[in-house]
Amino acid sequence: MCWEVQGLRMYNYLNIVSEQMRCKRARPAVLKELKDHIEDQKDDYMTAGMTAQEAEEEAVRQMGDPVEVGGSLDRLHRPKMEWKLLSYIFLLSILGMVLQIFVHRNAGALLETDTMNPVIRQSFWMAVGIFVMFLICYLDYSRIGQYAREIWGLLLAGILLYYHFGVQINGGYLKVNLFAYAFIPVYAGILWNYRMQGWRGLVKSMVFLAISVLAVLRAPAIVPAFILMLIGLLLLNMAVYKKWFGAERKRYFLLIWGSVAAISIVLFLMLLHAGWFSAMPLYQMERIQGIFHPMENGYYQMSAEVIGDGAEAFKSGTKIETSVWATDVRGDFLWLCIFRYLGKGAGIICTILVAGLLVYLCRIVFRQKNRLGNMMGIGCTFLIVLQVILYVGMNFGCVPPTNVFMPFLSFGGTNLLIIYVYMGLILSICYNSNVVKN
Repeated sequence: MCWEVQGLRMYNYLNIVSEQMRCKRARPAVLKELKDHIEDQKDDYMTAGMTAQEAEEEAVRQMGDPVEVGGSLDRLHRPKMEWKLLSYIFLLSILGMVLQIFVHRNAGALLETDTMNPVIRQSFWMAVGIFVMFLICYLDYSRIGQYAREIWGLLLAGILLYYHFGVQINGGYLKVNLFAYAFIPVYAGILWNYRMQGWRGLVKSMVFLAISVLAVLRAPAIVPAFILMLIGLLLLNMAVYKKWFGAERKRYFLLIWGSVAAISIVLFLMLLHAGWFSAMPLYQMERIQGIFHPMENGYYQMSAEVIGDGAEAFKSGTKIETSVWATDVRGDFLWLCIFRYLGKGAGIICTILVAGLLVYLCRIVFRQKNRLGNMMGIGCTFLIVLQVILYVGMNFGCVPPTNVFMPFLSFGGTNLLIIYVYMGLILSICYNSNVVKN
């Protein structure tokens, strides 16, 4: 009978506290902490000579007024929107639309070959992306960690089905980026699932990453596969550094990089033995040469010359009549267009705005205390940083033309959808930072 009274008394106190908290997802963890604290206090009082009932009564009394305690916890554990980041997102979204309208107006009828007016098309995908972003924001991102392996399996099945039923263009699959970059936050969840499992968890995590990269390479999509591998290795090494798999960090680092070196050597020797390099088509050889000599890449030279000629025509008031200008400027070489057409001042302003977003994202994710949120946020942010670096480098001849985009500003529905999904995840991490516990 004594235990029933004691349990009922503690239950009543916790129930009153729970009623003051509006966020239901925060209640279980908070109430568990309170319950543990009351029981610890009760044990101390019993050690001092109190009876169980007296000890419990005193422990509950020391906790204070349950209404006041619950109100304080409600204010502390309430979802909070990251308004500054949201303002950045809308600012860059508007800037992207302004730039696309500028391109469309100055390209004239050249862009009318699309099935939909490019400005309308960009507006449509921006609206879809913003809707998806808010949908993801208000969902609990920790579910990705909870069901990471199941989601990963669905992604793998999806990309294989896409290879079977999807349409190939110039020997590749254009939408494979959606699958490649979707693996990144899911892989953060994989690492979180295998933490505290020692070298077995590390090996399993490496296998998941290897299969993901090979699945993307099947496209073939070399750049997305390389980005996925680079970010995956970054997250894996961070997990080792934070001792997710145990304290033997040196051995784990040796295992990771020894495996990467061995696999790379074996793949190179297999391709060399199969004569893959000698049988490579000329355009692929030119692309590889472009990696080491970007300024000598024919596509870059042609695009740069067209944009330069268009800049002179634009300044003199002459109508631009080159179709390459219309396709390249709104997508691959938008940054070069800003500097050549609108001047260095406009280019510097756009660069500062994008750099400000990157710095703020890094500040957010590195300060995230939740381990899953921290790892997932770093993966998302690093992808955005890589896209910006590669895109700017491509525009100024430091990197060969490749399949990258400028977040929010480049033309294309796939690009917009990817960036808004990532922004939704980061907003969800911020929104739930006071709710989701480790």
